[in-house]
Amino acid sequence: MVLFIAKRGQHNIGAKTHIQALREIYGSENVYEVDLFSKDSKETDHYISFGNDLRSISKRVQRYFQGNVPMISNQIIKKICSIIAEKNVSLVFTEESDLGNLYKEIKQRFSGVKIICFFHDILADLFAQRLKSVPFWKLHYILELKRGISQEKVTTRYVDECWTFHQKDSMRFKERYNVNSGTIIPLSSFVPSLQNISKEVVPSESEKIILFVCSSYFVNIDGFRWFYQNVLPHLKKNYKLLLVGSGSDIFNKLNKEYNMEVVGRVDSLEEYYINADIVIAPVFDGGGMKVKTLEALSYGKCIVSTSESLNGFWEKTPSALQNKLIFRCNTSDEWINACNSLLQDNICKFNNEIYDLFAEHFSYECMLEQFRQALA
Repeated sequence: MVLFIAKRGQHNIGAKTHIQALREIYGSENVYEVDLFSKDSKETDHYISFGNDLRSISKRVQRYFQGNVPMISNQIIKKICSIIAEKNVSLVFTEESDLGNLYKEIKQRFSGVKIICFFHDILADLFAQRLKSVPFWKLHYILELKRGISQEKVTTRYVDECWTFHQKDSMRFKERYNVNSGTIIPLSSFVPSLQNISKEVVPSESEKIILFVCSSYFVNIDGFRWFYQNVLPHLKKNYKLLLVGSGSDIFNKLNKEYNMEVVGRVDSLEEYYINADIVIAPVFDGGGMKVKTLEALSYGKCIVSTSESLNGFWEKTPSALQNKLIFRCNTSDEWINACNSLLQDNICKFNNEIYDLFAEHFSYECMLEQFRQALA
């Protein structure tokens, strides 16, 4: 039996594709899911959730003094260990690097159980970035971030294998913990439906649709503020900028002189990707690989992005696409030049070369084969 642990939710594409791969490799009946994200409490033959509602301050305080991060308690650790014993689990595959106490307990009680941890980012680096911007009066948040950093260090001592998305995170991991991360498997997604996508060429003089997908994650919000202040005022006027996602509502009060529309949260991003001509990703902080970049590739879209948002993607991008259809920009001048060059050129709404890059390196089928080889 394989025990899969995640606190990322059903919409996290990394966790979603990983558990699907495990089910295909081992059989659905041999994979048991521990869901630390759901606010509902539920238990079935192959699933458990604990009703994690982090609005409870008393619960968070209790877990902190237990030495844990907010999403897990000693009681939950005890329950997970009982599942391992009951289900005769031989492999634990986890998406979370900050549950060190859990992995320590598993190894101490079940030394023969193998633990693989997929590091979606290196929390010691990511949380250090966050700590720089947290006001001192948010003491509880500061303490929880520091707890996450210390728990990740515990994780590296007790798990058997540490997997990452790309070489840069692997190097960060080595520098931080002096441990080789080993397996590198890029972020992937399922192939989207492309039956409604247009193959038309948008002429140079026509209005182009620029899309920014903005979650409420601070790096997206900070990144767009930078783009709004440093790039947008210098762009040619033949565009319409769409801000879509849960974090975009914060920009409702911005000056709309730049032909910008704040769409807000939507049930599906599909129609926005299909209609976009250019996808931007002005994100300067974070780790792992960025979903918005992956989605843009899967829809064959021209991309203007920072190095951070292209980590894991740029290494696989053919030179024929670099800074021609997929632009890597970090300064305001680079961004302005890249965006204006696209706005003044003919643009294909669907670029086969970009989609081929996705299909060859970042599709679910490609990732599944890498999982098979790594778990053989």
